[in-house]
Amino acid sequence: MELTQQQHNFNTNQSTDQTLGNVHAALNNFLWHEEWTLYHQKNQEGEEACPPGIIVGYPDSDKTLHIFMENEGQYDLFFDYTEPLYLWLGFYKTTKRVHNFRANIPLDELKELLTLFADKNFEALKPRTRE
Repeated sequence: MELTQQQHNFNTNQSTDQTLGNVHAALNNFLWHEEWTLYHQKNQEGEEACPPGIIVGYPDSDKTLHIFMENEGQYDLFFDYTEPLYLWLGFYKTTKRVHNFRANIPLDELKELLTLFADKNFEALKPRTRE
């Protein structure tokens, strides 16, 4: 898996070949409170800022998880992926981008969702990432 840690000031730290354990460690070690405080401070000052978070993906896939934690112990999650879309009675095939979102996910459940993602069990992940 690829892991990107995104800070409030648009700085990123990206690493490849990450294991599920590495992703769990990144969740625990990310400076969530500090980054969100700086993000809100920049917004109040009228400066551009980026919501801090962690992005997990695969280099050979269009599927990504984007994780935020604004409230202590409660995570928000975006699961982005592409699905086939058939138009004109199925004669024309294209794709559409899907953005599933869930808010206020406890850490234990987030770890379950990350395990599904790490196992590439995307079909099981889809219904669990919709509000």
